[in-house]
Amino acid sequence: MAAIFEAYLEAINKDYLTGDAREHTYRPALKTFVERLRDGIHVQNEPKHLITCAAPDMKVSRGNPTEHGGFREIYTIMVL
Repeated sequence: MAAIFEAYLEAINKDYLTGDAREHTYRPALKTFVERLRDGIHVQNEPKHLITCAAPDMKVSRGNPTEHGGFREIYTIMVL
């Protein structure tokens, strides 16, 4: 588990250090991270818009990708 998290942090840090990363820049790293946490997890970037929850950034499902397990909203990294 620690190696998966370290790889995720390394990926987002690499993008962050470019100085021009935006919200969408971090999505591939998050998708890979979540899918590696457990077998059978599927993450879809920008699923179709749903009336019940507007326009989620990502859909996470287990087993059958047509059934959702949750939606994720992604934000950019901000350092204050």
